[in-house]
Amino acid sequence: MRAAFARRGMDVKSAMRSAVAPLVLAASLVACGGYPPAGPVPPRPASAAGAAGATPESVAAGHDLFAASCNKCHEYPEVTSRSEAEWPSIVKRMGDKAELDAKQTETVLHFVLAARAEKLSGGAK
Repeated sequence: MRAAFARRGMDVKSAMRSAVAPLVLAASLVACGGYPPAGPVPPRPASAAGAAGATPESVAAGHDLFAASCNKCHEYPEVTSRSEAEWPSIVKRMGDKAELDAKQTETVLHFVLAARAEKLSGGAK
């Protein structure tokens, strides 16, 4: 095996680094969702519209959890980058990774859906 690496001008360590680097990159993209990066956390929506069962309080709490948790692994996702139907499973999966309980995950979903609805309606830039 060393002879094969030597023919290519590589030692075993270099060959291992070359093989492992793409795997680490791929794993980090999969683990963290691979979402397009966005800028700062979106502002709190002016209303809870767009999120069934949401209240202004749950949206505010979701905003705070989103701001505190979502950038530990990746940039804040652009809330309009996914459809309304896609967000519940995404937030559930990411909430599990961030060790949020069910209530916390629900409040993050309230925030994401309310922020998405507001942005799509032209209310937030």
